[in-house]
Amino acid sequence: MPLIFIGLISLVPLCLCLWHWMASGERCSGDVSMVKAPLVLFDFDGTLCPSFDLLVREFNAVSKYYGLKKVESHEIENLRDMGAKEVQKVLGISMFKLPFLVKKICRNISAHIVELKPILGISEVLHALKAAGYSLGILSSNSEKNIRIYLKKYDLDFFDFIYTGKAIFSKKRHLGKIRKLAGIDNISAYVGDEVRDMEAAQDAYVPGIAVSWGFNSLKRLKKSFPENLCETPEKLIETVERLSRAGR
Repeated sequence: MPLIFIGLISLVPLCLCLWHWMASGERCSGDVSMVKAPLVLFDFDGTLCPSFDLLVREFNAVSKYYGLKKVESHEIENLRDMGAKEVQKVLGISMFKLPFLVKKICRNISAHIVELKPILGISEVLHALKAAGYSLGILSSNSEKNIRIYLKKYDLDFFDFIYTGKAIFSKKRHLGKIRKLAGIDNISAYVGDEVRDMEAAQDAYVPGIAVSWGFNSLKRLKKSFPENLCETPEKLIETVERLSRAGR
């Protein structure tokens, strides 16, 4: 077989992967152009919805299909002490498999996500921020469908828009696009529960607020030296107000 055909055939998996990334890429619902500062963005999984155990369960359910080993119960706490790329490496998830895996898990959790009650106290926080005049948005790698079902179920529909993107390591780019779409110079804060959320916020020059009740453990969050760290939802209001005043 001519070498050129061998080369073209070898590119097929890469092309399929790239096509999948584009097909399951970014989506923004809500009129972001109408959003006014101050704007506070929230991650969804782990920050608003305690979905860690559900995601582990659904990962285990599809792991055999993707040639991956299951996460054992004794390994879960160790995973919480790792960043997203460390977890990807430990579980043996290639960059080729990652987008397919994310899409599959997001689809599978739809039937179960409403069983998870919101983080205790987060509803009161969102209500208080909205009443104080803040615009609120969600930036997540989960699907818009899952997020909207959940928000409706638990009366958490305080958000002006939802921005989703399956490229889980591209939140820096997403933050920049949200700023551009909203036509505002500054995002008051991005609230998230993972090291990658805080890294994205820092790289995008957005104040980050790490919360300790989600995916990454408090120990792991502290190791990344976040600008702001909240161990209770009530602390969020005070921190957001402080950052908002500093950004004016």
